Amino acid sequence: MSIEKIKPIMILAGGFGTRLRSIIPHLPKPLAPINNKPFLIYLLQNYISQGGRDFILLLHYESELIKMVISKFFKNCNVCDLRIRFVTEKKPLGTGGAIKNAIEKYDLDKSFLVANGDTWLSSGLKEMNHTKPNSIAAVKVIDTLRYGTLSFDGNVITKFLEKSKKGISNYVNVGLYHLNPSIFYNLEHQKFLSLEDHIFPSLVSVDKLTCTILQTDFIDIGIPEDYYRFCNQMKNK
Repeated sequence: MSIEKIKPIMILAGGFGTRLRSIIPHLPKPLAPINNKPFLIYLLQNYISQGGRDFILLLHYESELIKMVISKFFKNCNVCDLRIRFVTEKKPLGTGGAIKNAIEKYDLDKSFLVANGDTWLSSGLKEMNHTKPNSIAAVKVIDTLRYGTLSFDGNVITKFLEKSKKGISNYVNVGLYHLNPSIFYNLEHQKFLSLEDHIFPSLVSVDKLTCTILQTDFIDIGIPEDYYRFCNQMKNK
């Protein structure tokens, strides 16, 4: 049985992991140990199992350590046709700036997927692969206290709502996107740009950003509580 070809996947893995420093003081967040295995390895194995074969890691903090760990994983992986590329920022460029930097380095002219390097989704690559760019994956969560939520009409996003002081059930952005490189073409080179604060609002203003609802597990390991929850989840599996 043939495996569906998934578009190249950029993984945002350049953050400092400040909120996890209290329990993981010496490692970048993507390498946070999950039962003695780095989170990023779990993430890559998950995406490979869904058909991902072409990965671009966007790095900054402890980039050489991440490169060493991931290069070793790919060298020992017994899956054919895997491709791994790295783009390291000399200074933090933000999520949008990091993507623009990668587009320019590899002269990308076709749409690609983007995933957060600290977020677990059990599935969703194939669904996002089938969407028309530009699209954001969303999952309904019981308590939105940690997250801003999405307002949409049909599948067109109309507004990003701020975090609520009171947790309610709603759809949230889960850090998986299908994007067209053209939305980055006219932006200033090597400037700090945030997807959430700069790129997406401009698309929403002209009704050019859509929402793709996923039915899947979602865990952001960015805080100790959810990091431990993911450790327990993987241990039980």
